[in-house]
Formats: sequence, C-alpha cells, structure tokens
Amino acid sequence: MEKALRVIKLESTIKHYNVPIYNLISHKYDFTVLYFEESADSAIEECEFKTIYVPYKTFSKFTFLKTNIAKICKEYDVVIAIDSFSIWDYFSLAYKPHNYKLIYWGIGAPASYTRHYG
Repeated sequence: MEKALRVIKLESTIKHYNVPIYNLISHKYDFTVLYFEESADSAIEECEFKTIYVPYKTFSKFTFLKTNIAKICKEYDVVIAIDSFSIWDYFSLAYKPHNYKLIYWGIGAPASYTRHYG
C-alpha cells in the first residue's frame, strides 16, 4: 500500500464551515491543521483530521507562536500556510531551509477606501 501524502494546513483558527472539507481531505491524505486561536468546541469535536494547537503572543499587529513550527513542518510533505505577513512564524517559513512543498494561500490583500494597506 502506498504511503499517504502528509499535508499540514497552518491556520489561525479552525472554522466550523471548513471542517467538512477538511474531513474529506483527511480521507485521502494524512491531514493535520495547526492553529493558535481557540476554535469553537463543536468544530473541534467534528474533526476527522489531526489538529495541533500552539500557544501564541501578539506584539502590535504581529503574531508570534511559542512553538517551533519549522520543526513541526519538517515532518510533512506539503505545508499550506495562510498568506499573512502579520503571522511571522508562517511568513518566515519561506526563508528557512526546508524539504517540503510550501504553499501560501489567502483571499488577497485587505482593501479599504479609508485606510492604507497594512
């Protein structure tokens, strides 16, 4: 039997509306979601995939994780991170040596008529 591809998704939180699709992904891949903000208990209870919660701290607009996620990511074949400059540990993965495929995924840059970007 072929070994399942190991995939980790780096999020801020597990949103209840993502759980069904993540469950489907976990049927085909060894799928894990790493998150740092508390999720609704009902979302976590319905998960058929693995989860990793890590503590964090904030400074100004930036979020810093208290766990070495670069070390965690080395155990996976594919790492999908939310595309956010403010989550320093996710953003900095591209600048660290790694042997996994790294994908940044997001809905785009914030837009506003009254505020500058960032």
